[in-house]
Amino acid sequence: MTIRELAKALNLSTATVSLALSGEGERYNLSSKTVARVQEFARQSGYVPNRLAIKLFGKKADQTIGILFLQGSSDDRTLPVLNEVMCYLEENDREFQVYSCHDFYLKPSAYAATLRYMRGMGIKKIVIVGMVNQNYPMDPALYEGLEIYAMDFDERGIGIPPFFRCVGLCNRQEFHTWLVQTVIAQGHGPILTQATIRYYVDDWTDDYGVCVKDPKDLQVDLFAYGRKLSELAVELFRQGRCRSFLSHTDRIATGMIAGLLEAGLRVPEDVQVIGYNDSEYAGYTAVPLTSVRSPAKRHTIQALEHLVKKTPLPQVLFSPLELVQRKSSYPLGK
Repeated sequence: MTIRELAKALNLSTATVSLALSGEGERYNLSSKTVARVQEFARQSGYVPNRLAIKLFGKKADQTIGILFLQGSSDDRTLPVLNEVMCYLEENDREFQVYSCHDFYLKPSAYAATLRYMRGMGIKKIVIVGMVNQNYPMDPALYEGLEIYAMDFDERGIGIPPFFRCVGLCNRQEFHTWLVQTVIAQGHGPILTQATIRYYVDDWTDDYGVCVKDPKDLQVDLFAYGRKLSELAVELFRQGRCRSFLSHTDRIATGMIAGLLEAGLRVPEDVQVIGYNDSEYAGYTAVPLTSVRSPAKRHTIQALEHLVKKTPLPQVLFSPLELVQRKSSYPLGK
């Protein structure tokens, strides 16, 4: 049913019906009784507004907030953030659109193509949910006319682009260097870890342990991958070459715990396990998982509060990573 058909059924003008449905009725002196009558009839008639037409012709088109969801191996972190973002915007009655980019890691061009598409849809304010990294194109022309809020940002390879409205940073390099050095100093080495963790350790040497490549397939079952990787951990443990496992995601870490326990090893007495993302399930695994908590959610909410409530926001937000210690590791201090 169209607005014109609603107006005919209600014996009202199309302008009156349009204003009543837009929420602008009071501003144009429509009675609350008329507004309620139009909205109730529209609801009962199954009327659905044409959002694209609203964006093309409405006065508030540039107020729509675009959410660019980067889907990948860090979904333990990004999915809860995406849920928080949508709930926040719905609670604050703010229109938003979500765009998902699935193959951004192996094909950075997909990230650029999605940004261009969002711009083509008239979206100017974009909050990125997911980690922006050094693989992404940083041509200023790509971001011209856009307000980009990248709240889970990896600046190590590219620096902080001046054309980002705001970025959220944490101390990954400092933190992981500290973590590896502390594990070694406490006598819980050698370490088995992944390339993502190794990348952030300043002075990694082969004496620290073994580093394996990260899975390239973003659709792989990461729990199963962690369980399979436990076979290597068991072999290295029996050779005296693995006392700790550090992962870049909790799903791999929980798979590792399951595999170690199935092989008869104890966690953390034989091999301690530390994950990343502090997922909602981290405290409920077979051995509650020690994990690293990212400030990505907190940073993203700060960006939304700026967009919705006009609160102050600097170009750079910094918050340190936190180690949430549970039973899968020995006490590490920090």
